[in-house]
Amino acid sequence: MREIPGYVCEETTLDGAYMQIERVIGKYDMKWKDSIVEFKTKPSKVIDVETVFAKYPQDLEQLCFYAALSPMELKEHYLVFQLDHGPFDMTVFRLEIKNHGAIRNIIRQRRDRLDNALRNSNPSDLGRCRYLEAGCDFERARICGCGSAQELSLKQLQESISLNRDPGKEDELAHFMAKEEKLTGNDLYRPLNLFKPRAYYVENLHGISESYQSDPLETAYRDALEKAVSRTDSLKVLPSELTHKKNNLLNLPIVRTWRWIAIRDSRSGGDQRTIVPVLVKVTRGEKPLRDMPDYYKAELTIARIVSKSQAGAVVVVYPRANDTIQAFMMSSDLSTLGEGERILRKAISSLRMAIEKHSIDNLDVCPSWAKPSYCGSCPESCTKLVHG
Repeated sequence: MREIPGYVCEETTLDGAYMQIERVIGKYDMKWKDSIVEFKTKPSKVIDVETVFAKYPQDLEQLCFYAALSPMELKEHYLVFQLDHGPFDMTVFRLEIKNHGAIRNIIRQRRDRLDNALRNSNPSDLGRCRYLEAGCDFERARICGCGSAQELSLKQLQESISLNRDPGKEDELAHFMAKEEKLTGNDLYRPLNLFKPRAYYVENLHGISESYQSDPLETAYRDALEKAVSRTDSLKVLPSELTHKKNNLLNLPIVRTWRWIAIRDSRSGGDQRTIVPVLVKVTRGEKPLRDMPDYYKAELTIARIVSKSQAGAVVVVYPRANDTIQAFMMSSDLSTLGEGERILRKAISSLRMAIEKHSIDNLDVCPSWAKPSYCGSCPESCTKLVHG
């Protein structure tokens, strides 16, 4: 998105005190010209305004509150949703603020109710949490009784705004995203497509795909962890460092599934900053792992090859293990990445040729840790699906 004219990705703090809303702080990450942008990934496509109000009012409120806390009182902002899995479609909603003052009153009411709840150790007046349906540890532990609380009303907010889908901005965003990814008319491949090329072949030529069950709680955890990583001062990447790193990426048709962090080289006394790729993961495991799983290693290796990085990291959160966060590091001499690049290019070429010639026979079988859910045995299962 950094290729879009007027786009800025830089954390900006909004202090409510400037708008007579003391002790309320907002932090947004993206601006598009004079508009604040709130970007969210979701397990299913958000196609209309009704879905936003019904399923994701918290995302809309977040953007509205940022707009109301801004002294600029700008009227037009954007809420962008993207699928958290292929084909990664995006929808854009244009938000127009009609009454900043009314939204500020909502913020004050929420703040005052929270003050009162903390003062009296009684959360009953706070209303039902927007994230209850996504899963809540406090609800499961029967701490706050949120499930029986009254839903927070959207009426006042809806009267203060206008929200509409913006197909024009969707087209504009898609155009610049395509430009950023340096599309050349060929498909873009996710790392997983290169690990399990037969599954990609079967899905694209025969319409047989794996069943995908997304978990809203996992999505919420991933969003929170990505923000935590990007906002940690010691890990932040400077714009100049990011530009340099992006300009030196290998020109391969691979979707970037990683973010960037800055690490310090202990061998230089901690003074030398190095920008490396980082994968942010949410796992259903119930206890931290001793070693990095093979599928993390494979994806991180691709990230390191494409970004020409000596090192890389994986940060994992375990919602079922008291929200434990675990980090893995991987490093090797840069000279070892050359062979990896050769293997990547060969895998991409083989997959393209297989699709073009409608022949699965020369594609590598999937590794044991990446077999499709419909696969009974390799390579007989997918061969049978293709040839009948």
